[in-house]
Amino acid sequence: MNGTLTAKQGALKAPRRARKGKLAGLLAIGASLCLLASPLKTVDSARASVKLKTIDYQIHALNKLRDLKQFNCLLKLYSKESAWNPHANNGSHYGIPQGHSEWLRTQSGMVQVDWGINYIQHRYGSACVAYKHWSRYGWH
Repeated sequence: MNGTLTAKQGALKAPRRARKGKLAGLLAIGASLCLLASPLKTVDSARASVKLKTIDYQIHALNKLRDLKQFNCLLKLYSKESAWNPHANNGSHYGIPQGHSEWLRTQSGMVQVDWGINYIQHRYGSACVAYKHWSRYGWH
């Protein structure tokens, strides 16, 4: 062809560009989280290990959600609820998502993140709706 696009061809390229932009954003967040972890090698190893695990849980959540806006809401929510600590508890609420489930206390942080995202999607539909509820009522 002569380098010009028909209307139909241009319409097909726009969604691809949007997907590439969204993927680039997700990759940038992942890279940023990795860069945050790199200076931790010079600090106390126990503290560094906790920080690296926290970043691993956040990257896992981002991969599960595959939506930057929803991830930002989940990041705020879990940072306030448990600081991404899988050993956090508040009465009968346990783990990263602070779920009312004794089972959560014995699960890995990754499983807790999966459980929390499934709970949020089932109960609220999205992490941003759950965060909005938490902001208003102090629980989700």
